[in-house]
Amino acid sequence: MKLRILDPNGKPYSRKAEALFDKQARLRATYDSAQTSTQTKRHWAASDSYSADTANSYSVRKKIRERARYEVDNNSYPEGIAEAFALDVIGTGPRLQVFTSDDNLNDEIEGRWNEWAAAICLARKLRLLHRCRIIDGEAFGLTIDNPASAHAIKADLRILECDRFHNPSVMMQDNNIDGVIIDAAGNPIRYQVLKQHPGTSSYKYNDGFYIYLAKYVIHWFKQFRAEQHRGVSELRSVLEIFAYLRRWTLANLSAAESAADIALGLHTEAPASGETEDLEPLEAIELERGMMVTLPGGWKFDQVKTEQPPTTYPEYKKELVKEGGRPALMPLNIAGGDSSDSNMASGRLDMQIYKNGCRIHQFDLSQIGCDKLFYHFMREGRIIYKWPLAATPAHAFMWDSPQYVINKLQDARADAVMLENNMTTLAEVFGRRGMDWRKQLKQRQAEIELITKLGIAVAEEKPSGGNGSAGGQAAQAAAAASDIMRRI
Repeated sequence: MKLRILDPNGKPYSRKAEALFDKQARLRATYDSAQTSTQTKRHWAASDSYSADTANSYSVRKKIRERARYEVDNNSYPEGIAEAFALDVIGTGPRLQVFTSDDNLNDEIEGRWNEWAAAICLARKLRLLHRCRIIDGEAFGLTIDNPASAHAIKADLRILECDRFHNPSVMMQDNNIDGVIIDAAGNPIRYQVLKQHPGTSSYKYNDGFYIYLAKYVIHWFKQFRAEQHRGVSELRSVLEIFAYLRRWTLANLSAAESAADIALGLHTEAPASGETEDLEPLEAIELERGMMVTLPGGWKFDQVKTEQPPTTYPEYKKELVKEGGRPALMPLNIAGGDSSDSNMASGRLDMQIYKNGCRIHQFDLSQIGCDKLFYHFMREGRIIYKWPLAATPAHAFMWDSPQYVINKLQDARADAVMLENNMTTLAEVFGRRGMDWRKQLKQRQAEIELITKLGIAVAEEKPSGGNGSAGGQAAQAAAAASDIMRRI
């Protein structure tokens, strides 16, 4: 029953007046997306006004990540996208750079970090962490003490599946978002971790859980809404696209196989009541190579035409793969593993957004995860190695820069011009390549000194003045490098 509009006296308006009010209300809605019509009603039928945590409820996240895992396990394209993304973002792992007033102490801490990272296979674990974030929607790492570690510092990183971070209680709590316990300001302070994975055969609903403080937990996910505390698979918007891709491929394959299975067919141009010899419908006849056959009267051979895959198959497949790579800002040549349609300029231009995205992911992981790892590393290191530091020193992490086929000579010339005009620094130039500029200059100085000692020409150094001999060029280069090192 439709509610009537009442006037100030409490009496309903006339039908004509109500129709006028409805028309005015529609005119005030100037946004097309705010209009409701027969066409848009179905399209927006699933829209809602849930909060971020309600919309990303346990059942919703569970269903999406199960489908995402299934699709990645059975489709090479999302598998390749997740793998390439993790390799480009994490690469060989973070390299520590410490900033104290003691250069020798900086070198020692950085060296111990490299040894410790290699001992616990940190880069491999962080690549797994990133892969879980893309596929599952969120990644969890737990900083633990590992007595079995081969390094003197026993701090370690354990990667746990997001399924274990769950609140098994039937009663939902405002401060417990499915295992993420938050304070009044919305900050995670504790995490509930099930003692067993809920997908194991021995799991029991009442097995209980552990409680870990937030400082021991790395929780990495893409937050795309305010007040969101759990993540959803970053492939959620393209899961159907990947499903279409597989179905399209299988459909074309099935059609091509069906056409190939029937080598020849018999047909007649005679009318239904014409004079042709009777044949058994759908009778199969085996053919031998080089044979000659006679046909019944009134019948002719007709070879089945193979029309699969259609000419639009490659282009349609590329469009699906291109759309599938968009959540990662990944261009088609990486998502599809094919650069045959790209030239140098377009390929490089397509990479810019993706490379910036990788750099921002590295920055986020440095703050969310690596800082916590460094804190636990320093807590033990100060005791074991007697480092004279009262707190965690200022530091930064350098990452691999995604390497692509680009004009490296042109980039090098641009860097040289910018350095000459004080528009950049060595720290920035080397940092883009994941290198410590101090270590690189020290290594270069050592190489030039050895070259000078051996009297070998330095090809990249230009002669200055009239001294063009090999020893003179190397000596000048060594003097320049020594002067730079003295200044720093």
